Amino acid sequence: HAVKRVLEDLSEFGLPSIFINCWVHSESSAIIESIAKQLGIIAEPSIERIKNRLGGSAIVFAFDEIDQAKGLNFLYAILEEINMAGIILISNKPEFIATLDERIRSRLQPQIIEFRNYKPEEIKGILKERRKYAFYEETLALVGVTKPYA
Repeated sequence: HAVKRVLEDLSEFGLPSIFINCWVHSESSAIIESIAKQLGIIAEPSIERIKNRLGGSAIVFAFDEIDQAKGLNFLYAILEEINMAGIILISNKPEFIATLDERIRSRLQPQIIEFRNYKPEEIKGILKERRKYAFYEETLALVGVTKPYA
């Protein structure tokens, strides 16, 4: 996942990040709870407690499958309350940004980066390259001699 790699790179420069899969956490309350948990906030998760924990420090939020979120109150709250927040929204639906409430869209000032679909030959090349790292020598031979689970 390209975004996870970007977040890892940012962390090397001391910039913390939060990654939320909105397919898994689709309700605003579940998203806030997941953010709070990733920041070490256990009791009573809220935007106010998240803001206090950050203490004005910069952070990047990445929301995968954002189009699966049921309501975007959490996004509006982040944009309103957390000043030093970078926000990455990931969606398979190119029209998603156009469906956002104008108040959210104007605060986001989105820049769209489109990742095109791979062609079959490109996928084949990627898999060829990755198989070098997927198996150690003798791995397949060992698979053949292990006993199946009872």
